[in-house]
Amino acid sequence: RFWITVRRCEKTIQHLPAIATEHLPLVIPPDHELAKFSKHRLFIKLCRHQEYYIIIRLQENKCEIIPSYYLMTVAPQPLEDDLMEQKVEGSVMDTELPKTYLKIVDFATLDNFISTHGPGTEIECERQGLGKKRKVLTHGDTGIKKVKYTGFFISEVSHIVAMCDERIPYATLCRELNKKDVCHNGIQIEGHGSNYHVKIVQMPVPDVNEMDTFTALNSALLSCTIRLNGKGARTWFVEFVFCNCPVPSTCSKEQGPCRALHYNYDFGAGTSKQVTEMVDEMLRDWNIMGHLYKVVLEFASALKHDQHNMFPSLMEVKTFSYRRIVLGYGPNKTNMVNIYWNPSDKRYHLGFGVVGQTVSASNPHTLVASQLQHEFNQHLSIMTLMQGLHETYAPLLSINRLPTISELGVIHSRPAVPVQTFVTSPQTSTHFRVVYRNLFCLDIECRPEGLVAIRDGAYSVFDKQRAVEELSAINSIKAFLSKFVDETATQARRRSQTEDENPLSPVPTLDSMDSGFLSVSGQVKPGSPAQCRSQESVSSTTGSGLRFHLPMTPPSGSNPHTPASPHTSVLSQQGYGASPNPSFSLASPPSLGSQSQAQHVSPSPSILHVQAQSPGNLFSANSPANPLHVPSPSFLPTPSPSSQVPMQSPATANFMNQQAHGDGGSPFAAPASAGNLSMSSPAPGAWPGSPSVPRPSPRPTGTAQSPGSSNHPALHSPQAISASDHSKAPGVSAISSSRAIHCSWQAGTPTLLTHKSFDLLCSPGAITSTQPASPAVGQNQFHTSPLERFLGCCYMRKSLGRVIQTENLMSLSTTEVGVTLFKTETLQCRVSLNPQTLQSLHLKLTPNPEYKDQWTDNELQVIERYFDTKVVSIPYKPNALLAFGRLLNAPLRIFKDCIHIMHLEMVPDRTLKWAIQWCLTIPPAAPQIAPPGMSAIVFLKDKMLFFAQLTRIGLNLAPGVEPQTVVFAAVYDIKMNTTTVPDSRREALPVSPTDPIYIITSMLKRFAEYNPNPNECSIYPAIRELLSNLVVPI
Repeated sequence: RFWITVRRCEKTIQHLPAIATEHLPLVIPPDHELAKFSKHRLFIKLCRHQEYYIIIRLQENKCEIIPSYYLMTVAPQPLEDDLMEQKVEGSVMDTELPKTYLKIVDFATLDNFISTHGPGTEIECERQGLGKKRKVLTHGDTGIKKVKYTGFFISEVSHIVAMCDERIPYATLCRELNKKDVCHNGIQIEGHGSNYHVKIVQMPVPDVNEMDTFTALNSALLSCTIRLNGKGARTWFVEFVFCNCPVPSTCSKEQGPCRALHYNYDFGAGTSKQVTEMVDEMLRDWNIMGHLYKVVLEFASALKHDQHNMFPSLMEVKTFSYRRIVLGYGPNKTNMVNIYWNPSDKRYHLGFGVVGQTVSASNPHTLVASQLQHEFNQHLSIMTLMQGLHETYAPLLSINRLPTISELGVIHSRPAVPVQTFVTSPQTSTHFRVVYRNLFCLDIECRPEGLVAIRDGAYSVFDKQRAVEELSAINSIKAFLSKFVDETATQARRRSQTEDENPLSPVPTLDSMDSGFLSVSGQVKPGSPAQCRSQESVSSTTGSGLRFHLPMTPPSGSNPHTPASPHTSVLSQQGYGASPNPSFSLASPPSLGSQSQAQHVSPSPSILHVQAQSPGNLFSANSPANPLHVPSPSFLPTPSPSSQVPMQSPATANFMNQQAHGDGGSPFAAPASAGNLSMSSPAPGAWPGSPSVPRPSPRPTGTAQSPGSSNHPALHSPQAISASDHSKAPGVSAISSSRAIHCSWQAGTPTLLTHKSFDLLCSPGAITSTQPASPAVGQNQFHTSPLERFLGCCYMRKSLGRVIQTENLMSLSTTEVGVTLFKTETLQCRVSLNPQTLQSLHLKLTPNPEYKDQWTDNELQVIERYFDTKVVSIPYKPNALLAFGRLLNAPLRIFKDCIHIMHLEMVPDRTLKWAIQWCLTIPPAAPQIAPPGMSAIVFLKDKMLFFAQLTRIGLNLAPGVEPQTVVFAAVYDIKMNTTTVPDSRREALPVSPTDPIYIITSMLKRFAEYNPNPNECSIYPAIRELLSNLVVPI
């Protein structure tokens, strides 16, 4: 009977995920209950739970077999020496089991009645059919009908095995939840007994510092249910249901009062370790939701207080899933920012992308993603983040238009080394440094109100006298940027460039002052500026139209008690006095007033916030921005030696009418003599801490104006710009480069551009205007931006200086800005930037007096046009300029032949078979005489090496068929007057008679033998012979 019962149990579970065996390699302690079992027992291994076994113990009671059920948890255990004395079960081990011993971890008894009589355990009855008539129950009728099974099936065994297989994972889950202090309702049964589930009553608070946030999130949590789904690859399914979502979204799945959030976790083998990992992952996701909920609550509060309804124009919430929030911004809201909490590094992370049709293939903020992420973790404000994204989107989109590809041939000595064209190095989310060819640097800063501040990044903000190492100053950068200044937008901002960097002076408005203060004869006792703060008034000035106090020139750093100079618009009003006391020389000399008004104004020695210099540094200071300025000894009680120097006041009519700056570009007037090097200090008065002795003025040589002058484009206020300075193009300034300041401290001062002007600066396009008498630029200039063209010209100008030194050209001095002068044996050369665009270089040739008869105007125009279109154009190769410099320094008869070849290149002769292109750099297809990219023109002793490319013309080719091209090198022997192909390196190689180089070599040798005119240079006749008669087999 025992044997038959065991067979029946094995037959019952054959379709369940379990394996029955009568023996196990168990290490059983002597006092364990299992040691008291008889041999009539059966071990059932649950395949889904490798650690669990069901033991069926068979006992006989009055000719009846009574089964008892036990649940056992085991763990692998090797057989050690100290366990040899214990009883070992199973001498004959099953080959299907691992050959390790098992240790009993847990042992529990299963109640037969409870296991088979719970909810959804109708194993011995079936419901009446729904279509049948309900049976009337009598007193002894229970309404249960016995189910007929086969003789071998034991329903109780199958139900207990299936129940344990389903409940074991949930029991392990509940045990782990208890360990994590997660309050739950235990294992519950779904409706109709379909599945088990565990409901979470309240989630824990993982971070004590965020107690309020997690409390609010728990209040919004309606339910949290954990289920185990799937039959094959099983997964934990966790459902969170929230209400009262703080922010609405445009996602169609997130509409309605409740939000359901689903998580799936890997079930694996269902071991305790894997269940523990699942609970940890669930709590980690809860932590993610809590931290994101914190910033979303603050964001929702900001939206409620959006009185001006700015939110719809800046952004929109695409989706909020409590795990992450995705917001759209930019045009059509197609740029995305994804905000989520990363629990591993305990920081918020930002992800950027695009969706739909966008202007750029990628999100421009990807460039500053790390900076934005760092700043967001500091302020934790989504509204602040979106405001910054809105203000920096247009500038970053413009910066992304700049090419970032690597170019070859940039380094003259190593042309094979690639150099990136533009490299953008973000300093902050609003501050970038753009480096061009590892040489020039632009410092770009995004400002509010749609403005961008640009300055030469080679200069430090602390020392504007010298450039940073490994970077070069950009000449004429201020004049170039001034051409893109939108004066209309800048004027609407009502703050000049200098005023934006300095706060408004704490002085009362003119309407609140006594009229005697404004008169020259007023004898009002002046007070400290610090005492005037209580007298400020909010009233606006009717004449100037300003809403705020009139900006004042900051006081001198060496004398903090010196009052600030008023705004230039105030100086133009009638009856305005220079200072509270005529003895004080405080006001800056204006340029907007009339001559009569100017006579009533005394210039201030503290113009543009300049520190007064010591007398020892008086004659060596070059700029008012010198950081080495120290307070003058004239502030000491003892008289300064400088007080014995004769001085005169510059408050004269000539001082007020100066119209130009000197070479130094300082805003201070230049003296006419050594005796004019210092300015008298204000006379002694009642001003607290006023200097009692004269002190020198910190002005170098050269003439200058007040910062408020309309003729000072770098330092003027926007209100001081006249209408005549505006460009014909809308919103773009057309200030002449001769009026711009070209000095170091001026280049380090930012220039304000609007987003539209900055985009025009960085976007590829044709040059809008050219010099009236200059030749047209190359066609490839259309595919470059104005900034790249300007920086390329600056790069070529810098390379030109090196060419002048290395090729023994005579450099000439000049005072013109943006002009390089040098001379050769026969010509005087002038290389200059186009004064209207500053985006192209032009060469102007003038024959030397002794060689004037040997040059024609046509030849000079060919050289100038070739220089403009072929030498200093895209891609701005310095070795091309070196090759052209060698041609300029070549003997006259050789240079004349080269000019003819240049003319043939720019104006091909259609009567010839081939067109020629003069190679200024060695192309990759050329014979391997020198590395590609090096200068293609070399003079060595009495020989000249050059390269050229021939292109077949005059043939009607099918569409898509490229014409024949041949690149060859030629050597001109100056003494022998022969032009041949260098073949010393081709002797070892087998040469085919159809090889183009072989054919060219033969033709040039034959031409050298039968040269019809040996007295003239043979370069041009030999090349023309090739162009006329060369035949290369296809």
